[in-house]
Amino acid sequence: MSQQSGAEIMQETILAGHYQLVKPLGKGGFGVTFLARDTHLPGTPLCVVKQLKPKANDDSTLEAAKRLFDREAQILYRLGSHSQIPRLLAHFEQEGEFYLVQEFIEGLPLNQEITTGTQKGEAYVVAFLQEILQVLAFVHRQNVIHRDIKPANLIRRSKDNKIILIDFGAVKEVRSQTNKSHDDYTQTVVVGSPGYMPNEQMAGTPYFSSDVYAVGMIAIRALTGVHPKEIESDSQTGEVSWRMLAPNVNPELADMLDYMVRYDFRDRYPTAVQTLEALQSLPLVTADSLIVTSRQPQSASPTEAPTILLKESPSLTNWRPKVPKRISKAPSSASPPLVETSTPPTRLTGSAPEAPLSDKPVSSPAKQENTTKIQGRGWAPSLAIISISVGLTFLVSWALLPRRSVYRDVYRTIYEDPVLISLLGKADRLRQEGKYQESITAYNQAIARNTQVPEAHWGKCYSLNKLSQPEAAFDACAQALKLNPKYPEAFSSQGYALHQMEKYTSALDHFDHALELKPEFAEAWTNKGVTLQALGNHTDALDAFKKAIEINPNHAEVWANQGAALWGLGRYDEAVDSIDRALKIDPNHLSATKLREQARQELGR
Repeated sequence: MSQQSGAEIMQETILAGHYQLVKPLGKGGFGVTFLARDTHLPGTPLCVVKQLKPKANDDSTLEAAKRLFDREAQILYRLGSHSQIPRLLAHFEQEGEFYLVQEFIEGLPLNQEITTGTQKGEAYVVAFLQEILQVLAFVHRQNVIHRDIKPANLIRRSKDNKIILIDFGAVKEVRSQTNKSHDDYTQTVVVGSPGYMPNEQMAGTPYFSSDVYAVGMIAIRALTGVHPKEIESDSQTGEVSWRMLAPNVNPELADMLDYMVRYDFRDRYPTAVQTLEALQSLPLVTADSLIVTSRQPQSASPTEAPTILLKESPSLTNWRPKVPKRISKAPSSASPPLVETSTPPTRLTGSAPEAPLSDKPVSSPAKQENTTKIQGRGWAPSLAIISISVGLTFLVSWALLPRRSVYRDVYRTIYEDPVLISLLGKADRLRQEGKYQESITAYNQAIARNTQVPEAHWGKCYSLNKLSQPEAAFDACAQALKLNPKYPEAFSSQGYALHQMEKYTSALDHFDHALELKPEFAEAWTNKGVTLQALGNHTDALDAFKKAIEINPNHAEVWANQGAALWGLGRYDEAVDSIDRALKIDPNHLSATKLREQARQELGR
């Protein structure tokens, strides 16, 4: 590989025939970045071009750099669906040099906001943690470790003040744990930034909790005004000794930060998902309510944050965050948390869905798209976290899979083509059996036979949702809605897809649209409740669950969800009654059983 200087590359000006370089932006361990314009697009929008250019040019370094560069492209392609991660626009080779092209984020890096000598308040730090942990939880659920989280790799986007996580050049992808040995975790290039990189990462064995450590150190730097490299560690334990630098920090918040930066990775929160849960269990309230920043352009300065107070309460006297359990190397399952109905489209009449199956928990943290008021969270017993040991999270929501399918004789009332009817029946049967990839093949065959069949596009959408491919699912349902604009199941499935993408406000809009078309749509009411729970709105979530129960009182999952909403509102006796009702419907329901046991431990009954 040739080693051109930045000036030499600038002289070439144009890359791949349409990326016109404007100016150098910076240089990292394995690459040089440039600001560029895409001359092929209207308005020649700005983008970022990153060239692979390691500091050393020996064979081993070049090999490692190329491997990291390729991995960054693959990971960015997968993660770019998140609105707070730059999208990958292109990845190409030209004259022996390798390039990435990414979305340009206009804004200021947080190292200009979190500076040495300046102490931020608790409100700022809590707001920062809430936002970055939501983004990082998404990354961790994709089995990706960032490995270089620091203020310089976080940009406060100008148009909406959102924090954008950049520079995935150091990422490590954690593959399936089933067939991996511990030795697999030692074969990695040591990358990261001093002060934000924990000891196990310096040894070449990063874990998800290594990223949690980095976020914790950023928060500590903000509170203390001291760079992490300048903060001493206890000579006996190795723990970070930061509290004397910020002695007035609320002890509950300080305890949580201590767990984030434990010396032993096994004593930290396992992933950003559990860290976010711990943050949300703190007694955080606002003067009236917590205002979540809109994605629309704001006039607020980049450093503004919600006014958040740590509420004093007699209940807090002996409260401390739960000590994280010793953990595995993979985050908890990220199964879709919603009710993806498999009922036939509205134009095909039929009976109500049968009892659902599945007890997979939600692990999606909240992220808001528009200005949303979230009621302040008072302290509740630690059931609000739901301990990691049972694999549950606060929302306690399961993917409901009604077992009914559309029968061929129903299709015969609509279509005349016997081959098409057979393909639709086959696809529905495969979907009903949970063979989603095979069902997609059958639906595609039906679509190839007749593109004007909304049921085929919706069935494909459903199956893609169950395979955790929300973007493709959304598009498939869009095709169904083009053919049948009054298709409540398609709107609900689009809401399901949007929830998976953590676009909760848009998801609510789609569930509401489904309910306008079909007011007695129990699954849509349940989905709406789960999404409101994700936004922290327990009151409205409770109303949605009550409506779902009114329509179909025989879903154990909905009773358990209602119990979670009641618990979030501090109505513990009613919460227990609702969980007990779930177990009365299904005594062997695993997740409800675990939830009831935790309630028993917290309440002593």
